Amino acid sequence: MNELIPVRGAECEEIVSNLYREARLLDQEEYREWLKMVHADIQYQAFFQQLRYRKDKRYKLPDKVYTIDERHDFLVARIRQFETGMQWSVDPAERIRRFLSNVEVFKAADTGNYHVLLNVFVVRNRRVHDETTYSYGREEEWVRGEAGLQLLKRVVSLDQRFLHGKNLNFFL
Repeated sequence: MNELIPVRGAECEEIVSNLYREARLLDQEEYREWLKMVHADIQYQAFFQQLRYRKDKRYKLPDKVYTIDERHDFLVARIRQFETGMQWSVDPAERIRRFLSNVEVFKAADTGNYHVLLNVFVVRNRRVHDETTYSYGREEEWVRGEAGLQLLKRVVSLDQRFLHGKNLNFFL
């Protein structure tokens, strides 16, 4: 088992600053700049989870339903799609704000990679009365390389049982 060591001080502040920078780049639709923060071997996933009574054991299917399971080439394709200007769901442009909290940073003893746990609250506005909120937890792994800190893995646990908004057509 890989030992995870809590990270404190300047090293922790660097990771948290990196998370804030990433959120700002995504909020401002600077996707190409954000992509520089993403490792070529990225694993980018998001899932919804069944919400049943604890004693309800009727179903044997997995509790998690993955709605996003992408790699680097998929992320690039999504960015290209945004850049075409042909995507009706983002025209007029959406206003998205990401609020990050409860950040915990650990360092893997064997690899030196950073494991980060955090909560995210997103407010997405479009047009006059179209506002949607999302809350979710993220577990992610960041690796330090020649390009600086890069996101190697992100697993998003969406708190909703079903998607309340019209789509998840934004980066989580």
